[in-house]
Amino acid sequence: MAEAQAALDAASLAQFLAVYNSDNQDELAVRLREIGYQPTFYTLPETDVEARVSLAMSVNQTTTVNGQPGVAKPRMYAAPINASSTNKYNLDVKASATLKFKVVPVPPPGEVTDIRVVPDLVGKTLGEAESLLVQLGLVYEIAPDQNGDVPATTSATVIANHTASGGEYVKVGDVLTLTVVA
Repeated sequence: MAEAQAALDAASLAQFLAVYNSDNQDELAVRLREIGYQPTFYTLPETDVEARVSLAMSVNQTTTVNGQPGVAKPRMYAAPINASSTNKYNLDVKASATLKFKVVPVPPPGEVTDIRVVPDLVGKTLGEAESLLVQLGLVYEIAPDQNGDVPATTSATVIANHTASGGEYVKVGDVLTLTVVA
């Protein structure tokens, strides 16, 4: 059951990261980001497993020794009911196994909804970068030049570098510092 829960968690997280990876410009992913879609996480709160076992008791009759009667010893036999035991021991039984579980949607854990994948902005214009960052709920600032002044920019200004490399994970609200081509 732990493996099943881990697989459910991994699938939900992978779906979340795929939607919020800005490199994914699939129309559906872009629309989902625009509306703030949050993939559903699931849990297995109840699991019932039923196993059936065949029990049999027999009494081993012993013969007389030196004219004295022998002692009967009861023995208990237990075997899981499966096709091999029914054939091997010529058992006439009906067997079944039941596995019941319930899958329930739950809110995403903790800070998962605040995770974003940083797009690679190098070579993009400031206008393109701003559009991507707004979609992802990320904010940016322009790095000061060598004199400590913030350079004048337009939407056509090209980005030379940025903090948090493309593909890294950041949280919503983290500030990316963009270095622009002078």
